[in-house]
Amino acid sequence: RQEYRRWGITHPGKLDTLRPGQSVAREPVNCSTYDVARYAAQFQDFYFSRIDEPKLATPLVPAKLVSFAVLLWMVGHWFWRRGLAADICPLLFPKNAHLSCRVSFLTLVVAFYYMDL
Repeated sequence: RQEYRRWGITHPGKLDTLRPGQSVAREPVNCSTYDVARYAAQFQDFYFSRIDEPKLATPLVPAKLVSFAVLLWMVGHWFWRRGLAADICPLLFPKNAHLSCRVSFLTLVVAFYYMDL
């Protein structure tokens, strides 16, 4: 595994970690002093300042692997053993379906609109 993205940021509470030319002030104070060139330079520095350095290897954390395995087991258990698959798609599992196709579809539509509010 390799790191996904390298961020060019420092700890805001430790002034000794600032790079030369970096400031903790939040500028611009108002929109009339906005400088496009300065913003572009700050953006380039923030995202691409260390892009040429070699990527760091990130170790696999055993606790995360165990947690992922437990999550997969729980989803599989609910999907096959508890009938979630039959409730999601009663057409594929007609013997085990507790909900009709209409109720399953309406639940999907209502959940979509509810989460989209």
